[in-house]
Amino acid sequence: MSSENFVTKRQLSLFPLPLVLMPGSLLPLHIFEERYKLMIRRCLDTDKVFGITYQKEGSEWPPPIGMIGGIAQIMAVVPLEEGRMNILTAGGMRFRVLEYIEEKPYLIAEVEVLQDDLEEQEPTGLIIEIKTLYEQVADALRELNEEQLPDLPESAEELSFTIASSIRLKDDVKQEFMEIFSTKTRLQYIKKLLLEIKEKYVVQADMHKRAKLNGHGSHKVLNKFKDE
Repeated sequence: MSSENFVTKRQLSLFPLPLVLMPGSLLPLHIFEERYKLMIRRCLDTDKVFGITYQKEGSEWPPPIGMIGGIAQIMAVVPLEEGRMNILTAGGMRFRVLEYIEEKPYLIAEVEVLQDDLEEQEPTGLIIEIKTLYEQVADALRELNEEQLPDLPESAEELSFTIASSIRLKDDVKQEFMEIFSTKTRLQYIKKLLLEIKEKYVVQADMHKRAKLNGHGSHKVLNKFKDE
């Protein structure tokens, strides 16, 4: 890790889950376990944030020191019976677990909050290529199943995570993506993924158009990245 991506240290309540929360993405959660009902109530009384770390089934507990996770900001709460609740969270900055302060009733860790390494120059040409590819994929998806992809932010760092969240990546791949602290490296990875997606979806969209003109049914979109 470069010293350039360190922001601050803080204590953070942790909620290990079998998913990855990326910066800028929205995540609804149903809170029903007693320990996490307590955790969320305490979060609501303070700064309304907690950390999510990727916990695969059967992996070690607690998650290893050095684990990279995402800060979850609580945006809305719907109280339910028996103290249960539905909450909507938004992904914030990434963090690295330094040590565990408490493990019961839920994990509390000392973490360092991180940002991308400082890079000399924004990869303008690469960003233009990616936006063009993204629009081509978005057009294809609208033709195939009227799916709408989100608009892209201006920031290169935010752009990389927005695209990664909107395409169907396996959680292991998402976690690897979270652990890259070079914006340029992540964008190069996104470009490769978009090229692969475009190759399939644009062809399928063209076939779909032709089928409609000929009076035939539509073609099912392949979900490459979830099942591969």
